[in-house]
Amino acid sequence: MREDAEAAVEPDVLKQTVFVASLIGVLTDVFGSAKDLYHRLKKQSSCDDDEETAEKGEHGINEGRRDSHSNIIGSIGRHVRWSLDQRTRHYSDREDELVCNASAQVQATYDRAYRRLGEAFARGDDIARIQLQSQIIKLQQVLISIHQDFGLSNYLTIASSHSQLIHLVQTVRTARAAAIQALDLFYQRSLAEPPSGKPSPRPSMPGEFPTAPKKPHRSRSSSPGFSDTPVPAPLKPTPRPSPKPAPPLAPHPAPKPNPNLTKLFCRYALSLQHDPHLPLSPAFDTNGNRRCPRCRTFIPVRPNKAWEVVMISHGRHPRRVKFLVRNEFVVKCHRVGGGFACVLCAKYGEADTVCRDVGDLMEHLWREHEIGDLERDEDIVCG
Repeated sequence: MREDAEAAVEPDVLKQTVFVASLIGVLTDVFGSAKDLYHRLKKQSSCDDDEETAEKGEHGINEGRRDSHSNIIGSIGRHVRWSLDQRTRHYSDREDELVCNASAQVQATYDRAYRRLGEAFARGDDIARIQLQSQIIKLQQVLISIHQDFGLSNYLTIASSHSQLIHLVQTVRTARAAAIQALDLFYQRSLAEPPSGKPSPRPSMPGEFPTAPKKPHRSRSSSPGFSDTPVPAPLKPTPRPSPKPAPPLAPHPAPKPNPNLTKLFCRYALSLQHDPHLPLSPAFDTNGNRRCPRCRTFIPVRPNKAWEVVMISHGRHPRRVKFLVRNEFVVKCHRVGGGFACVLCAKYGEADTVCRDVGDLMEHLWREHEIGDLERDEDIVCG
């Protein structure tokens, strides 16, 4: 299957008749299949949890989940603990929104660029077509693999059912981000390309003399009437106003205004966000009380310590990337009265995210953000 997938994305195999518009339609259908499978997996996962609850006591299930979750934390090198039940309730809606809206977000990106560039964008180029078809193949392979595992559902453990659900969500997230980036990059390439130098042949007017044989090429900037032929001057076409250059769609947009910032964060946290060079208050030193100097909220940070988040890069050769989340990031995420809000979501995301404690905040970074998101913050360093 791998050989077939690699052959399918070769430029020689990808025909010119396959337009970006067609690939967006196919990707939309595959996202729809992924959404159906997600709801099926979620239902299966809920049934597995109910069966486990019936077989075990309340004490046993809590201990089992705690041990299993601790093993997962140890395997990825993170030293953060959180409650599985709280995590499930907190992120279920976000996963639903991600899977259900992936198709609409990709389609909106395509429509926005198509309105500006027209049929040229619908046709695409080899790079955009190969990138989109590659994401279609990868997503289809995951769907086929999970469907095949359903044939062995009687022999799958509860952990396998949950892992399939997580794998599907991560694959949809990756395909959505890669497709949007492919469209954005093609949009930028289209803006950078100069217009074609050859004008389209002008249709002959009724009663017009035959056009004389073409002389050696002359620049289109020559003044009117500069010709060696005795034929009448052609009708001058009505000039069209030059379109206003559209701003390029950056892969990583700049922070957008968020009217909810003052409600999400403490004013001291906002000061740290606006001034990256502002040092932390002495309250967070070794002998400090670790309370915000503005709202007096206790923030559980330790001097000269950092939280570790390990993520897996996507691509042909996945690799582990370790990030160290400094105390400055945690402090600038705190809220008045306790709790935290994600700075990355507030600046760049489509919705704000509120977390109950530091553990939930670290888990949110690990599950809901990509490597590129963490690299954009000056208080998260690559270890």
